[in-house]
Amino acid sequence: ACTKLPPEAVRALLQGLAYNSQISDLHLDLSSCEVSSADFLILRFFSIRNCELSDIGFDADMVTLVLAIGRSKSIRHVSLGKNFNIKSKDNLADVLHRIVQLTQEDDCPLQSLSVAESRLKLGTNILLNALGSNTCLSTLDISGNTI
Repeated sequence: ACTKLPPEAVRALLQGLAYNSQISDLHLDLSSCEVSSADFLILRFFSIRNCELSDIGFDADMVTLVLAIGRSKSIRHVSLGKNFNIKSKDNLADVLHRIVQLTQEDDCPLQSLSVAESRLKLGTNILLNALGSNTCLSTLDISGNTI
């Protein structure tokens, strides 16, 4: 079950994890929690294997989140569903293209990506069209995107 943490608790949790060098292969579930863009800048400092970030209200700053995920060299699975309530089609396309760019990097550790229940509609095509040149993803969950 998901526990919704207030922003201060999320920040304290992430800072604590960043300073703990003993943790490896962490499964971090922050779904439905309030998270700021500054909180994600420390993602690259610890070993997260699976990162559940669905419905964190990060719609307006998804580029920052995608860049932070790209800097982490340990994340194998990330769930970003319900975070794409972006008003501008151009901004949505930019975020999706950055996700594609991330998955096409030679050293991308990401193996599984979920954008489920994001209502991407035709934006889903950006992700699907990139699968031909993708070198890292083995799983892509696009369910619930009203294609």
